[in-house]
Amino acid sequence: HHTGQTWLCYAGDDLTDEHAFEQVNALNGLSLGVHPNPVATRAQHRLGSVKALYAELNDLLSQLTEPHLLNYLPKVHDH
Repeated sequence: HHTGQTWLCYAGDDLTDEHAFEQVNALNGLSLGVHPNPVATRAQHRLGSVKALYAELNDLLSQLTEPHLLNYLPKVHDH
């Protein structure tokens, strides 16, 4: 059932995103760092690629009561 709640999620991939991670964390949101190598970050979670980020977002959105929202995520293709 729909609760009407809003949640905050921020993903970033470089040093300029660190302040945003800090702010999102302070608001009890979800911060995701996208880095192919382990780096020091304020993000709560680190994902190794954009493809991994999309997979994580798909997993999160699949838990919503409105699965049609999955259509708004971009498709990721291997090259």
